[in-house]
Amino acid sequence: MGEWSFRDLAGHLLGWRNRTIARLEAAVRNQPEPAPPWPAELDDDDVINDWIRDNDRNRSSQELIDAYDASYDRLAAAVEAISPEQFETPGAFGWLDGDALRNADPTSHFHDEHEATVREWLARRDASD
Repeated sequence: MGEWSFRDLAGHLLGWRNRTIARLEAAVRNQPEPAPPWPAELDDDDVINDWIRDNDRNRSSQELIDAYDASYDRLAAAVEAISPEQFETPGAFGWLDGDALRNADPTSHFHDEHEATVREWLARRDASD
């Protein structure tokens, strides 16, 4: 995980997932896409990731992990509330670059960027028990 702790990673994943959930919830309510929780002038993912990490610095590991775990239910509820038309229509969600929600994977970032590292960390932890 490089310089990040498991706690930092949980906060990182939670920050981006909360962004996705807010976008989906707004779409269900036929509202415009909400502003991100980070300052509007931040437009680089690495800088945003640093902001998320700094913003979570006073949250405990357990709090971040519990919130990440609870976010699955929020994500599922948001997806279930999307109308079939919104789900199937390409371009219905501007942040999906013209793709339909049915083709999106809100967990892909975790799998693509972090799953291997988390599995290695868990294996090391299990080996030391």
